Amino acid sequence: MQPTKILVVEDEILLGRDIANRLDDLGYSVIGPVANYSDSKRVLVEEDIDLALIDIKLDGKKDGIDLAQFIQSEVEIPFIFLSSLESQTVVNRAKLVSPCAYLLKPFHDVQVSIAIEVALVNFSKSKDGDISLEYDDFTKLETNALQIK
Repeated sequence: MQPTKILVVEDEILLGRDIANRLDDLGYSVIGPVANYSDSKRVLVEEDIDLALIDIKLDGKKDGIDLAQFIQSEVEIPFIFLSSLESQTVVNRAKLVSPCAYLLKPFHDVQVSIAIEVALVNFSKSKDGDISLEYDDFTKLETNALQIK
């Protein structure tokens, strides 16, 4: 089975590279980081992406929520917001596009991995009415400790 292909959309290039490296270490196939709406949209159309991790604040006029609207209407893949923005206004706006999760930075690898796997299963169930992932897809989630801060 091919690894899950994840698009990382993050305007802070060093943080984006860190996220991409951490996801790669967890066994995912990573595209990005991509820093803006236009480039993200192009990648989503050209590549066969399974899931997108999206920062809400992006370079340019359009933000991650605008990108999520594009994903819902054109690409139809699950997406998760990874953001440092926690104002109620931003959260309310984000809720309108029904993300699979909204994780606040800083985050732990286990949190992101679990959110990704749950998003993929739930998205698969909503599309097919059945779970298409196998138990073996979840072996990367096994851990001896959960970090809580």
